[in-house]
Amino acid sequence: MNRALLLLLFLAVSAHPQLSPAVSRTSEFQNDDISLVLRTLARQGRFELSIAGKITGTVTLRADNMTPREVFDLVVATKHLVVNERDGILYVSTKTLAPTTILITVLVVVLAVAAPFRVVPFIVRGSTHFQK
Repeated sequence: MNRALLLLLFLAVSAHPQLSPAVSRTSEFQNDDISLVLRTLARQGRFELSIAGKITGTVTLRADNMTPREVFDLVVATKHLVVNERDGILYVSTKTLAPTTILITVLVVVLAVAAPFRVVPFIVRGSTHFQK
């Protein structure tokens, strides 16, 4: 009797084979959490995934005739996320500003605010002079 049960279980599982990650299919998501969508696509595409930091938002998407990895890349690009691959694992994170970009942004804001008050320092031959 146990053999019959095992045979039925085997037939039930083999009747619904998993699709190969390379097979194109239709993927549809409606207001689903982005982390859930990325994990689902990684499971379907059979690739390892690590989500770093806090990725928020939802995904509403219908993609026909695309592999899970193609849909994954589409979602990542649409949501402006960064993917780094290391040792066969995809690490997903949000885009962050580099320290140099932050410094330049701060300097531009300071100069824009200070310019009307004529206190913008000018560097002349290594010394700092102020406008009068």
